Amino acid sequence: MRSAPAILILAMSPSLLHSQATLVPVWSHTWPYGQDPETISGPFIGSSQDNHVAVDPITGSIHVTIDDQLELNSPHFDHLFTFAPDGTDNTPSPVPLLGTATTGEGGEPENIESTRDLVVRNGIVYHQRELNLGFFSNGTAGSICARNAAGEQWRVGLGRNWVDRGMVLVDGDGVVAVRPVAGNIMTFVDPEGWPERLVPDGGSWTIRDAALAGNEVLGLTDGELLRFDRSTGTLMGPPVPLFTNGTGHLITSDGQHVIYVYSPSDGGILCASADVEGNVLWEVYLPEAIDYTELELDTSGRPWLTGDRQSGGDAPMLVVIGADGGAFWTFTYGATMNDLAMGNGQAYITGRLTNGDNSTYLIAVSTEITVGEPVTEAPVTGLTVYPSPASSTLHIAGGSRILLSRVFDATGQEVQATMPGNGALDVSGLVPGVYFLQATTASGLITRRFAVAR
Repeated sequence: MRSAPAILILAMSPSLLHSQATLVPVWSHTWPYGQDPETISGPFIGSSQDNHVAVDPITGSIHVTIDDQLELNSPHFDHLFTFAPDGTDNTPSPVPLLGTATTGEGGEPENIESTRDLVVRNGIVYHQRELNLGFFSNGTAGSICARNAAGEQWRVGLGRNWVDRGMVLVDGDGVVAVRPVAGNIMTFVDPEGWPERLVPDGGSWTIRDAALAGNEVLGLTDGELLRFDRSTGTLMGPPVPLFTNGTGHLITSDGQHVIYVYSPSDGGILCASADVEGNVLWEVYLPEAIDYTELELDTSGRPWLTGDRQSGGDAPMLVVIGADGGAFWTFTYGATMNDLAMGNGQAYITGRLTNGDNSTYLIAVSTEITVGEPVTEAPVTGLTVYPSPASSTLHIAGGSRILLSRVFDATGQEVQATMPGNGALDVSGLVPGVYFLQATTASGLITRRFAVAR
């Protein structure tokens, strides 16, 4: 018999989204470009598609993908950046690109867009991509790609209609890709890149998210847990009921329990913990105005969730929940939180700094966060810069007091500019062109675009 879960009411009103503590990074890095969903239409909507972060569990290195929206080095490929745990930028020069210009059907380039998932292990970067096989005429396919430090690569095709989010799971035994549509297909690949088997599960389930737990592949559906044998790809017994009449979103595992996020049919969003037999241990009610995009566990077994606003008026959210479901804390940062990865005693979060522009950030946050009741802190306020273009002086109005200012050119290189006072920036020494002002305030980082002309 399934036990009754303990339920913690975390929040029942979107108003809580304005009472989060602002994250204080251990270190951070920003770029003045990246994919902005407000300026992109069609199949490439959503900055989270091309902005991912992953931690190598063997080397500890951090890897980030960012869309080359300004076409600095490519026609919209994704840049791959590498950092040490202390924030040192170890990215090779030129910046590696995820994508290939190989011509596919209809003369269109393959793998040009959409990093759907990113995993790194022992120096090898695995990325699930949209494989462009005559995209505008015949549809698309998916692929698992990998590249090592020497730039050597391999690719395994996943079949057509992989336009939804694909899941790539990697450990020392190889790679598993899970197709997120009804009639799911799992692709098993060995560590050298050779396909081992393609397993259609034969069911009508839609696997919303998946995780590895020892020799099992765990899949979360709309109400059930599926357990697949890693060695054979076969389903291990009947589906395990977790909840009724709802939609599954995210799942992870500590090897003994599953932690998952779902939306019940009567409204709301919950994070829950259960054993693999379906006995629910606890549930936490989450704010409804957030689309949760990533779920990870820290070394203490605490769930960390990131999510984005559903509308421009609400802040993104990080929720840290106690391992027993009995305490929590909420945080915000920037305009979006696109992805989350854990390692080195830190949580790494990517997103966009400001709503409406292409600025992208990576922050490292210590996992030594004490959970408890949420605290109230004023939201990040805006800054206005004018005139644009400016010839000698850029005026800055509104917002919190600026603690630090940095200026980047369109290639992402920091350039020299002086701020003699809080209300003006001397740009007389800058050559004409497009620039980005990054201001650090007590409320967080704010980025503004401006131009210089003579």
